[in-house]
Amino acid sequence: MGWSWNDKEWEITVFFELFYSTKYNILQKHQGSIIMIDYKSAGVDIDKAESFLEDVKKLASISYQSGVLEGVGGFGALFEIKKYKEPVLVSATDGVGTKILLAHQMKKYFSLGYDLVAMNVDDVVCCGAEPLFFLDYIGIGRLEKSIYLALVESIAKACKFAGCSLIGGETAELPGMYPDEEFDLAGFCVGIVDRNDMLPKLDEIKEGDIIESYIMEEIKPKQI
Repeated sequence: MGWSWNDKEWEITVFFELFYSTKYNILQKHQGSIIMIDYKSAGVDIDKAESFLEDVKKLASISYQSGVLEGVGGFGALFEIKKYKEPVLVSATDGVGTKILLAHQMKKYFSLGYDLVAMNVDDVVCCGAEPLFFLDYIGIGRLEKSIYLALVESIAKACKFAGCSLIGGETAELPGMYPDEEFDLAGFCVGIVDRNDMLPKLDEIKEGDIIESYIMEEIKPKQI
């Protein structure tokens, strides 16, 4: 793209308003020139995030099931599908809702990963599917190693328990959107089922069927 202007007739005004907390803004209103900024000056510490990557790979690997060809670390994760005659993929996405507020109050974050995986895997299983792999999204104000790795570890261990591989995800440090230790979680699960085994089989459900329910000893994510 090219520009041809008479410098006496035009003026570029560039406004950068970047905030990485409620108390501090990096840059406000600069006129007449284009300013180059980097991630760190915007409040995003890429070096810190990169330093956590090996820990994340190690934690995620404990959940790997057969089928994982390429997990955490690449542009995309790869998963091989076998043994299904008429495979149907089943997808689900969910979060943990306001249980995050309770975790903040108690300063205990480990259970959130189990909640996140359960909210997604349960939906896949209800369709008769076997959960294959899981991806997470963590949006956080400022990366705090103890909180961040507790979340990743709990997600990985929950995936292992569910027979589902944590093969990728996204962590976004968003200082302009969240206060320092505030965060949100989302998960995405993909499962597989043979067409003949899909649930529910609505034509087989009839009056008089028994519905089983189970008592929860802990607070479910969306009861708060």
